[in-house]
Amino acid sequence: MEFYLSSVISKLFEMVLLAICGDALKTDSLQFGLKEKIGSVDAIFTLKSTVEYFANRGSSIYVASLDIRKAFDRVDHYKLYKSLLQTGVPVITVDVLCNCQLVQ
Repeated sequence: MEFYLSSVISKLFEMVLLAICGDALKTDSLQFGLKEKIGSVDAIFTLKSTVEYFANRGSSIYVASLDIRKAFDRVDHYKLYKSLLQTGVPVITVDVLCNCQLVQ
């Protein structure tokens, strides 16, 4: 139950961030995170549809996956927060992110 609750809280936090600074967070059209009405379910559907398309046509299919969960530990957080501020993310939002990182 704890895992489910934390994922709900994370999703809620993401929605609040999107509402506050969505205009400042312009991303590529192929990105699925931090976008309104799109998420991991859409990414999985796109991957599955692409694999099925090429499999039905007899093509070889190669898929690579990158697990970057630990990459955040290696990021220069000062540069990350500075970049967020330069893109127009409100100071209070960056402050919350700084404090969240300290708690973990």
